[in-house]
Amino acid sequence: MTQTILDLIQQLDKNATPDVVLYENLLHCIDFTIDANYLSFIKEYNGAGGFVGESFIYLWSIEDVIKLNPYYADDERTFSLLFFGSNGGMCGYAFDKTTGNILEVDWIGLDTILMGSTFEEFLSHL
Repeated sequence: MTQTILDLIQQLDKNATPDVVLYENLLHCIDFTIDANYLSFIKEYNGAGGFVGESFIYLWSIEDVIKLNPYYADDERTFSLLFFGSNGGMCGYAFDKTTGNILEVDWIGLDTILMGSTFEEFLSHL
């Protein structure tokens, strides 16, 4: 992880380091090119919650990422997304599997907002 990411996540309540087998299970579920800094984060902390600047974020544990994807199993629009967190309210955060970009996704209408092309850009955008 970059120093910028470490600075941005310093106020988050971080989870314990995941078991190696659990991390490897996540890697087997990822069928696209995913940001290496996100993988470093999840391998070290297995999720976190709290504030990044003024924005609340909940970055899901590996268990939740695996269990909750696809988020809407009956809606094909979510099949190209890998959800990994939320703002604790009306929006989730997901990787777009076709581009690797990170999107904010409205839980109701599935409208999206580009939050960045990297995990660092995403955190900086919050």
